[in-house]
Amino acid sequence: MRFHLYPIFLVALLTGACSGSVGRPGTPADPAATSPFVIQFAGTYEDSKAEPGSVRWVRLGRDGSFEIMLQGAAAPEGGTFRASALHRLPATLELDAGSLGIVTATITDYDGVLHVTFGGHATDLHADTPVGPNETLCDDSHGAWHDSDVDPSTGLYCTCPSSESYIPSEGGCVR
Repeated sequence: MRFHLYPIFLVALLTGACSGSVGRPGTPADPAATSPFVIQFAGTYEDSKAEPGSVRWVRLGRDGSFEIMLQGAAAPEGGTFRASALHRLPATLELDAGSLGIVTATITDYDGVLHVTFGGHATDLHADTPVGPNETLCDDSHGAWHDSDVDPSTGLYCTCPSSESYIPSEGGCVR
């Protein structure tokens, strides 16, 4: 009996390509990149006036993955990122963009700005949705807001029920 692996291979290939996941297969996420503190900054950041060759937008995923689009490029690049901080700012993210190389992104404040450096260009990208601490989102999604003291185990101002994560760009405390 002969097995024809090509149809199985094509189905597996197409299933993976259409899965909607960002990043390279088999690339483990950096533990700091998936820490609750860093994940509160997951979302899309954009500069609508980006110069040719500079970063137009970055989408940070909750799983330590990202997509990045350069102004003038035909398609985005994707991969995984590493983070410098587990519980505090500034947080520097190293985005391994494959053929593009390493892109550095820094979050210095709770202002929704991602400072990106790539190829001699420094760009400030602005979040399209809320990121970081947001008392209203926390309260509205049944989280517990810590007024001036962060949760020492996560660095977050919002503590969610145990089965949820605080991701403002997705609505606050979400599954």
